[in-house]
Amino acid sequence: GYNGGIELREYGIQRIDYRAGDVIQVVLIWMSNMNIQEDFTVFVHVYAEMDAPPVAQHDGYPGGGDYPTGRWDSGTKVLDRHGLQLPSAIVPGEYSVAVGLYRASDGVRLNLSSNHEYHDRLVLGTISVVE
Repeated sequence: GYNGGIELREYGIQRIDYRAGDVIQVVLIWMSNMNIQEDFTVFVHVYAEMDAPPVAQHDGYPGGGDYPTGRWDSGTKVLDRHGLQLPSAIVPGEYSVAVGLYRASDGVRLNLSSNHEYHDRLVLGTISVVE
């Protein structure tokens, strides 16, 4: 879970192998365990290396903007889909897909509440870009 009462309950990445220019479909299911007072933006990033800028990303309000977090009550469950297009010039290889949340007003990221490798994003899995 994230500090601030938001938990990623389930997630799925459509498939593992992609080609340059393909769109990765990521499905997230969020749940709140308290009333959320602020609007947070979801980011989904694709990294070649986790300490470098992402090679692809998609940012957006949960549920395509229909379910802003500022309206979530305790127990709200939201299905959230994100499509990220891989660059046409992406190098074949292994990439990490990660997700997180940031406050819409100032861009500050929510930290994860438990011990993960990265404090501000959760690695969902690895994809392969093939020739």
